[in-house]
Formats: sequence, C-alpha cells, structure tokens
Amino acid sequence: MKFKETDFIPVLLGGDISNYSVARSFYERYQIKSIIVGKRPIYPTIYTKLVRGFYDENLEEKKVFLRMMKEIDEKYPTKKKILLGNIDGYVRIIIENKESLSKKFIVPFIDKELFDKLVIKEDFYNICQEHGLDYPKTYLFKCSEKATCNIDLPFFYPVFVKPSNTVIYSQYHFEGKQKGYFINNKKELEKTLKVICSSGYNDSLIIQEYIPGEDSNMRVVTCYVNQQHQVKGISMGHIILEDHSPMLVGNYTAIMGDYNKQLTETIITFLEKIKYKGICHFDIKYDERDKKYKFLEMNIRQGRNNYYTTLCGLNLAEYLVDDYIYNNKDKKINITNEKYICSIVPKYILMKYVSNKNLKKKIKTAIKEKKWIRPLLMKGDYNFSRIIQHLKADIKSISNYQKYY
Repeated sequence: MKFKETDFIPVLLGGDISNYSVARSFYERYQIKSIIVGKRPIYPTIYTKLVRGFYDENLEEKKVFLRMMKEIDEKYPTKKKILLGNIDGYVRIIIENKESLSKKFIVPFIDKELFDKLVIKEDFYNICQEHGLDYPKTYLFKCSEKATCNIDLPFFYPVFVKPSNTVIYSQYHFEGKQKGYFINNKKELEKTLKVICSSGYNDSLIIQEYIPGEDSNMRVVTCYVNQQHQVKGISMGHIILEDHSPMLVGNYTAIMGDYNKQLTETIITFLEKIKYKGICHFDIKYDERDKKYKFLEMNIRQGRNNYYTTLCGLNLAEYLVDDYIYNNKDKKINITNEKYICSIVPKYILMKYVSNKNLKKKIKTAIKEKKWIRPLLMKGDYNFSRIIQHLKADIKSISNYQKYY
C-alpha cells in the first residue's frame, strides 16, 4: 500500500472504531495517513497502515493536550492539519481551546456556547421544543438539589435514565455504572438515582418515557454543514442492532442506509436555523404509537459506526477537505439513499438477534448482493496481528450479546 503525501493531514483524537472509520475514509479518498492522538494504542487503530500514533495517558489534561498539539504542529509544520474528536470529552477540549488551536490547526467546530446547548441534554430538549422537534416525555432530576430520590413521575414506567452532562459523568466510576439505565418501576428508579448521585456526579439526570420497540426502531442521521451554515451532506441510517453491554448500551453495531424525506427536511431546516457548522449526528427513535420520530440526542461529531455514510455515498472526509482546504462553496447538497449495510459485528450475531423477519430478509439480500461490509476489515490493511485482534473483538461481541441481550 502506497501513500501519497498531500498538503493536509487529519489529526484524530481517540483511537476507537469511530476514528478508524474516519481514517479509512480519508485514505480511500486521498491516499493519506491520519494521525491518531490517544491515551494509549488500542484496537482498531493498531496494526494498521492507515494511521500514525501519538499517545499520552494524561491526554485529557489541558496542558498535556496542548503540548501534544504543539509537538504535532512542529513535526508537520507545512501541513494544514484538520482536527477532529471521537467523543464528547475530546470535542469539548478542542472547542474550549479553539482560539489558540486555530492558529495552527483547522478546527471545524461550533463555538462553546452552542456546543453546551446541544450536548447538555436538558438544554438540547429546550432547543427541540423551540424548533418543533419531537422528543420523549422528559423529567429533569438534579442531583445537586433533590433532598430525596423518591419522586413521582408525570408519565408511566418503564423509563430510561441518562446523564444530562456526559462529559462530567464520564469522570466518575462506581459499581454498576452504565451509559444509560432501563428502569421498570419506582423502586428501581429510586435506587438508581441514589447510586448515581452518591458517586459524586452532581449534575442533572434525564428521566424519559421509554419509547417501545426493538433496536430496529432506531434511526441515526449524520450531517455535514459547511462554514456558511449550509447543510451539504446528510445520510440517514436504519439501525439493525445495538450494543447492549452496560457502558456501550445504545451504540449501534449494525446499520443500513435509509431515507425519509420529511425527517431530512426537518433536520436541514433545524441545522441552518441554529447556524451549525461541521459534522453532527442525531440519535432518533420511531414511536409506533403516534407515528413520530423522537429526537433522543445530538452529537457534535461523527458517530461510532460512521463508515455507513461513506458506504452510502457521503464521505465526510471529502466534505471537510472541500470546505476547509479547497474552499468550495458551490458543492451541491448530497442526500444519500443507498441500502448498504455496515456492521461492526459478524453475520452470526445479526442472524441470531434480529427478530424482525422483514429486516432479516433485507440483511440476507444485502449480503447476497454484496451490499454488506465490515468497516474494520479494509482491503490492503490486513496483517496477521490485525486479523487476530479482529477475531478477538468478534468473540467478545458474541459473548456480550449472549450475556446482555
């Protein structure tokens, strides 16, 4: 595999599935290696020819982060460097230092004020209300103010509990911690609230009416908005299967390209009204009771299984480069409608755990028509160590589904 040197280089904070997919998208379009900046080398961004790694266990500390950025700039002084993050914490540290970083890096993100409004969930639902976006019935519980966890909700069980501020929540570790909590009754809710609030987490918790339906009721919409706040790319995905392990619950493991005209138009209008720019994606669930799509959250970055967008015809790397490197203001909007399947997990898991017969039929058809891909297995990026790591990941996935699904 040969790499062609260009006048720019992607700098990606975090080494997980998300950034391998981004690095793959950059390579496939521009034949260029990306830089991974992480705490330590992890799969899938090890044993690969697509990235170079820079690591420090204390990356999340501001002084360490800025030192690493300085080192990268000094190593590649003539390159334009596009800086991206794969989790809320990394995106936040980029945005909080946007002014100083912008002198040496391309920082394709919104400012902190809008970031907080969109990422902190209680503020996001206020914006949804303001702009007419549907979302689940919601109750706000503030750990810092409530004297008791014994509360009466204005809607029925089951409910789902999640932190409003995921960046702060990630700093606390306690027994039984989960990314989100499915709650069946008042007793379970009281116990869960006590455990979370006593951990030291002192921000708000979101308690929402649980929207019934399988994983396949979920949708994701990934967008690219240029510097002029115009939506230039939008790709919708129909979730086939989600992760069910405690700290990854809700992450989609298999996704199929999809399209919905009304939802697409709603999101385009919303993003342009709030003057967004950069990459984002929405987690949305279809509510069969009232036939509405309910917005669960918005992320100021690409999703974990984001390669589905490239597979379906929206390469986010290309849109970033056209916008920030080539200053192409005339690029036409690209709304994808391909039915490819992008799956982190092996076929065995889909065949075993997808219960919807119609969806399972579509999976079989996609496999037969070669509209199926494992994003971490790129042709030309195979080696023995990488294959072993991939097999280990598949075995772990099978074990997790057997244990948690």
